[in-house]
Amino acid sequence: MAGSAHVVVIGGGLAGLAAAFDLTRNGIRVTLLEAAGELGGLARSFSINGFPVERYYHFISRTDTDLLRLIDELHLSGRVHWRPSKTSFFHHGVMYAFGTPIDLIRFRAVPISQRIRFGLNILSSRYRRDWHNLDRRAAKQWLAESIGEEAYSIIWDPLLRVKFGEYHDQI
Repeated sequence: MAGSAHVVVIGGGLAGLAAAFDLTRNGIRVTLLEAAGELGGLARSFSINGFPVERYYHFISRTDTDLLRLIDELHLSGRVHWRPSKTSFFHHGVMYAFGTPIDLIRFRAVPISQRIRFGLNILSSRYRRDWHNLDRRAAKQWLAESIGEEAYSIIWDPLLRVKFGEYHDQI
């Protein structure tokens, strides 16, 4: 019986909150446990000089239909404000704009041939339909082969290390 069921959801990040919402909507009693002092998990932000900065590189895009549907169900659609992305990349004391193909061409931290390979990799990844052939391949190996060793070590390696720690080369 749904009315007498009780579920404990561990983690108050987006997935935990969505699970708790779905369960309660179906009449199931939920206890949500979160170790941090606030909810949101990796989607939280912090403030620097009054400006919110995302804690990790998570974002909502217009193609995140499941998330946007959830936001709509929660009657929060009116609180979503779309803004142009202002992605930057800080390398050896220089802040590079990093959001457009022109920015990539100007990104002198890696050789031009690898910048072009990086752009082509992004483009082909965007339209790739079948990812199964990459399931058993490490991201490090695939990316280094696709975009070049130097581009991998400057662009992707730091991101994977921050996100996955000691497992960065096994992802």
